Amino acid sequence: MPEVRARGECREERASGVLPVNDRATSRHGDGDQGPAWTVQRARRKIDASFPIRMTHAMRLPTLLLCLAALPVAAHDVIPEHEKEAAQRLLADGPKETRGVESAAEIGSVPLDGEIPGAEGTVLRARHFVLAPGAQIAVHEHQQRPGMAYVLEGELTEYRNDADAPIKRGVGAAAFERTGVVHWWKNETDRPARALVVDIVDAAAR
Repeated sequence: MPEVRARGECREERASGVLPVNDRATSRHGDGDQGPAWTVQRARRKIDASFPIRMTHAMRLPTLLLCLAALPVAAHDVIPEHEKEAAQRLLADGPKETRGVESAAEIGSVPLDGEIPGAEGTVLRARHFVLAPGAQIAVHEHQQRPGMAYVLEGELTEYRNDADAPIKRGVGAAAFERTGVVHWWKNETDRPARALVVDIVDAAAR
């Protein structure tokens, strides 16, 4: 027989978007800054407590992703703050704030130490983005963060400094990013859009 466990408050807290202070994760940007996202460990505890039957690993992962997708996304989890500030110093056209991003969940990462000469201290990271209708990602300048965005669902419009006009990217389209690219994104449709974003980042800055 499967082990029976007590029910918790995950559903109610997730629906309201409000957590007790003790259950909020500490932001990676400061010990005293209690950000809106949970740590994965805390989310797992909440999920385990919300089901009367102990979950297997196969059951836990998709449920964890659903829990994380329901959480608000902080702007610094979408793009680095210093890249946004760099674009503003250039007086680049585009929105200064990110809004409407429903998920920027990290799928996984691979340390590049020993993989590529000179790449010590960096990781290859993959994230899953969900942009609600009307959502936008603030204008930013890529700085030693090469990457690629691949549209999985819907359509996203990209505005970038090396293109003469906005680029509409539908399912299967990819955008490649390198140092010096200044761009921003918007979902100009009435449907959600999803994208796979892969980039190389400083392991210490994640």
